[in-house]
Parts: sequence; structure tokens; C-alpha cells
Amino acid sequence: MQIKLGLAKAAKNGAPVAGDAFLAAERPRGGLTAILASGQGDGASARAVADTVALKAAALIDKGERDEKISAAVHDFLYELSAKRNPCMLSLVSVDTENDSLLISRNTAAPVIVKTADFDAVYDDAANPIGLAKHAKPDLVELPITGETIAVTFTDGILTMGKKHGRAFAVEHITDIIAKSTAGDASFIANNIAEYALSLDKGEASADFTVVVLAVADAEEGRRSFDTLAIEQRY
Repeated sequence: MQIKLGLAKAAKNGAPVAGDAFLAAERPRGGLTAILASGQGDGASARAVADTVALKAAALIDKGERDEKISAAVHDFLYELSAKRNPCMLSLVSVDTENDSLLISRNTAAPVIVKTADFDAVYDDAANPIGLAKHAKPDLVELPITGETIAVTFTDGILTMGKKHGRAFAVEHITDIIAKSTAGDASFIANNIAEYALSLDKGEASADFTVVVLAVADAEEGRRSFDTLAIEQRY
């Protein structure tokens, strides 16, 4: 099994600092978790919140905390730290090689889009950001990994791209990109989604956004199977 990660980021046009934070955390019992946090607002203050959230989630993953508990624990931490003042969108997408499963935890308006050998799905149920209300229940999904699998997520800023030009961001365009790709195309998928989003705003991002693609590729026939990670990123 190979775990591949593609990453593409853009800061709001003219902003020196983006409000998104991304971390890849190795799972103690095997696998990888992509942590994507988006502080609400602009600039350094939003980035500080996102960094705090991502680092807290990574620390809990390192301790072996269960995925379904991590978002709740990070929410409690942020709510206690700055109740209602600094909400943050949070997505956790994990490849758990111990159990051969894909785990998704969403506290964000942005969807997670999944393509497997057996089906395609868009997970976009309503999920409140963390740190805003006293309780913020994540939208949780667990899927078996039985072959090549692609999971795509992005921060909520990408959903607003094109609005100032009267254009609408279409999730269907993203699903088309994924449908034509394989798990080995993680970087290609991330770059194409970013390019599509920027095209809606005529090349100048009206909001910070980050695209993360986490994919599981089959090991090449005749070769030993290792859990490997190929990180490709574009800024």
C-alpha cells in the first residue's frame, strides 16, 4: 500500500499570511492523518488559531487518541481558550493501515469527496465549526479501504471563489477531475482543483484556500508492499 498526499495552497490576494494550516500526522499504529484547519477572519490572527488547532489535533493523534474523539477534544480546548471569539473549521482525513479504513471527521462547510474502486461519494452534511458553540459535533464517516482510494478536501474559502464575478464554484467540476484520475495523481488533482478555483476569480484569490488530496494506491505487482508517503505540494 502506498499513501500519497497532494497539497495546493493560495493566500487571499494581497495578504502576506494565509489563515489556513495543514499538518500531516503519522498514526502510531500505522497510517497518516491529514489535518486541515481554517481560522475564520483574515491574516495572522486567523493563522494563529488554525496553527493552534492543527497542532493540538496532531498531538492527540500522536497519543493514539481515537479519531471520533479528537475533534471534540480540540473543540473543547479552543472553546475554553477563547469561547466564541475564534471559531475554526477543521477537517481530519485519515488512512488507518491497522484497520484498512478511511476515517473522515468534518467540522466545516466544505465537503470531503471520495472515490473508491466500488463507489463515489460527496460527504457534505452540515457540521458546525469548532470553538463557536458549547458543543460542536463532527460529521463522522468510516469506510473500508479495499483498493485504490482517493479522498479530497479543502478549506471553506474555496467555496466562495468566483462570487465577486458572478460565478459559482461547482463541486461537480471537482468530482469530474477526480473521476478522470488515479490514486497516483494526488498532486495533479490538488493542482487542478486549485487552478479551477483561481480561474473563477480570474487568477486572483478572493479568499485563502487549501486543497488536500489523500490517496491510497495499490503496490506495484511483483514488488514488496510498504506503507510509503509521497508528498507533493504547490503554493
